[in-house]
Amino acid sequence: MSSLLNICRFNSTAGGTTDWTYSSAVTGYQSPAAANAINGATYSYRAESNDLSQWEVGFGVYNSGAGVFARTTVLFNSLGTTAKINFSTVPQVAIVALAEDLTTPAIIRNFVDGLTLSAAGGTATFGVAAGVAANSTNIDFLTLSSAISKGLSANWTVGNNGGALDTGSAAANTWYHVFLIKRPDTRVVDVMVSLSATSPTLPTNYTLFRRIGSMKTDGSSQWIAFRQFGDEFMWVTPIKDVDSGGFPASDTPTAVNSVPSGHTAVKGFFNVTAFTATAAQLQLYVRSGFMTSQAPAFGSSPGITLFDNSQTGQGVTENIEMWCDAGPLVVLRPNVAATTIRVITRGWLDRRGRDN
Repeated sequence: MSSLLNICRFNSTAGGTTDWTYSSAVTGYQSPAAANAINGATYSYRAESNDLSQWEVGFGVYNSGAGVFARTTVLFNSLGTTAKINFSTVPQVAIVALAEDLTTPAIIRNFVDGLTLSAAGGTATFGVAAGVAANSTNIDFLTLSSAISKGLSANWTVGNNGGALDTGSAAANTWYHVFLIKRPDTRVVDVMVSLSATSPTLPTNYTLFRRIGSMKTDGSSQWIAFRQFGDEFMWVTPIKDVDSGGFPASDTPTAVNSVPSGHTAVKGFFNVTAFTATAAQLQLYVRSGFMTSQAPAFGSSPGITLFDNSQTGQGVTENIEMWCDAGPLVVLRPNVAATTIRVITRGWLDRRGRDN
């Protein structure tokens, strides 16, 4: 789908087969700048000679710095072909809406639908279901028309069963971020993975992208099995991230490595167990790093996440949800020293850029 402009029509600087460089607005119409044309966006055009004997319809990417609309793809022309017309005179160029542009609604900010990730585990292959998402800058939709399978063991190549890695080689025990990518000049949409959650190394001519999830490898550089349900991702086998008997009665920022790292905070789903060998009432406060440092308090702020009043060292366990700072980290604070705490990660919530 191409972006749209209101009443934009201009004279090009030249005819021939060169790209359309803005010269002046046609009387009664707006220039690309006045119509708020967006740099890097794709637009559909119709170019025509004054006597209409030569004309061409196509689409291409706009370069605002040079004032140029690329003639990347020709759909129709006055010769009945899909080649660029060699205009004998300077044509007028209008930015138009084609039938192909009206099959998809206007860009909805940060929209994502479908594109469910899947990884069975024990393999470097993963799948992405069909779906659509607005790109990271909300200038175009990226539509994956059918499900695709990609592999981590090879660098990116276009198409189903191709490689997925943007650069380097597959690493063990590492989070990768999955991106939908688009090449505006041909409108091809594909999938790749990157260590970066915000700036993947894109293939040549692919300029649009959107992160649609994150996945982690095991010690053999194969995917750890998970299931995705909308914005929720659940490990097939929950993973123990913390098991220590030395927690002091003070704030301890603690890594939970089975929750994605490197991007905006995600919410982790945890099973937390705490116990102490001392004959004391046990209180544990679990918080996000951005929250105020406070000791656990019964009946007042900040409250208590886990509580054991048996005073026999039996301990207590609870399923909790907690937003994790980039890292990712949670802060654990028991009320007595030498408390044993275990954290098992069951999954995470990832809004996948909806709130950016």
